[in-house]
Amino acid sequence: MLETFHDIFVAMLRIWSTSGVSEFLSVLLGGGVTLLAQFLALRHDREKEAIRHTNEQKAQAWAIYFKISEAHEALTATAAELCQHRQMAVSRNVDLWQVLQFPPHEWNNLTWEISELVFLVDKGSFGLMQRYQEVMWWLSNLIQSIRLYRIMRTEFLTKTPSDVIGDIGSLTMTEENRNQIMPTIAHLKSLSESLEAVVMKQAPDSRALLKDYIIEMQKMVGSSPKQVEFTDEN
Repeated sequence: MLETFHDIFVAMLRIWSTSGVSEFLSVLLGGGVTLLAQFLALRHDREKEAIRHTNEQKAQAWAIYFKISEAHEALTATAAELCQHRQMAVSRNVDLWQVLQFPPHEWNNLTWEISELVFLVDKGSFGLMQRYQEVMWWLSNLIQSIRLYRIMRTEFLTKTPSDVIGDIGSLTMTEENRNQIMPTIAHLKSLSESLEAVVMKQAPDSRALLKDYIIEMQKMVGSSPKQVEFTDEN
């Protein structure tokens, strides 16, 4: 056995010492090392790219969540205000617009991004994509409608002579100013009741979207809010 190994070793030395063979083998070995290094570098770059892509998708998913959450908050808070003022109007036997007034601050006007829609479509969530677009439009319409209502109501109350006792106001119409006042009243009445009808429907729909998205978000990117509780449901 030892003689066999010795013969193989001697044969390898002879081959290596042959002119040109050692140079060829050295080049071959060097090329192999270079290819191995390139392969490892390429694999490392692919791993980095995969991690970057995963992080980008998580960022997209969380951005969508925060927008849906904020839209839900705006619609839900507005629905609560409308409900409260409707009860007040009924108790005083007046129209909604006569008691309805919104806080002076405005909600953030959010919009969807093309990349967010593409992300949802790639994940096979076409239905969620459509509902996400809708809730962003609802939020935009809510902000514009409240702004218009606030301007109209403020101008009407400041330009129309009236008596105010506490938080209740009254005005007296004459033949001279009736034709000027009534169209504004009709607009305020229509806008307030339209807001009430639309928002009271949209608020529950936005909450359903938020709940459904949280479930799908976990499936899409492996992360989601751990716990979302709604105090008005407890």
